Amino acid sequence: MSLLPITRSDIQDHTSGGSFERGEQYLADGAVRSIKQTDEYTLKAQVQGSDVHPYLVTISFDADDVREVSCTCPYYEGSWCKHAVAVLLKTLE
Repeated sequence: MSLLPITRSDIQDHTSGGSFERGEQYLADGAVRSIKQTDEYTLKAQVQGSDVHPYLVTISFDADDVREVSCTCPYYEGSWCKHAVAVLLKTLE
């Protein structure tokens, strides 16, 4: 059972413009450097992207849903970025 109340389909539903596929590739390439649960309902992760420093992804959730996903990358299209996708997919492994 996954730590997060989410499925691959849920993740895909929150992406656009190829972010899901790029997130899958980031995961396959080993770009997810670390994932830490900082409290009962928060995960913080580092994902190596194109910048010299890893991007920081924060995921807030509860027992029923992912409530908020944020990343320090410049992407914002109203959906989840590839870095967040990679972290979320990693939690499903």
